[in-house]
Amino acid sequence: MAACARRETLEQTGVTVEPGRIAFVLEVQGPDDPRRTVDLVFLAALAAHAEHGPAAEGPEASFVRLSALPRLTMRPPVAGYLRGLHSRSLRRTAAYLGNLWRPEDGSQSPAVPEPAEAGARR
Repeated sequence: MAACARRETLEQTGVTVEPGRIAFVLEVQGPDDPRRTVDLVFLAALAAHAEHGPAAEGPEASFVRLSALPRLTMRPPVAGYLRGLHSRSLRRTAAYLGNLWRPEDGSQSPAVPEPAEAGARR
């Protein structure tokens, strides 16, 4: 997921970032869209060797001061959560466990359980 966040940030803003921990996870259903999505919001820093390339067409991305968040229209409306995240210790962010499903034989594709094992717990 961090690789996706890195790629999407570069594509949408033209800025290279290094995603860190997940700040929060939220389920979103827009007011005019019947689809539900699950969003992962990462803490991120500019990459050490940040590239600045062309961004996708659309609104221009910019860094804003925390005090400016209430004046922004954010979709989904996470401004208050961002201010709260900033005011508390980063130890309280959502834990990111990464890919815990790894094949036992060292191959790249995940092992698929046999049908009899599908409901078994280890």
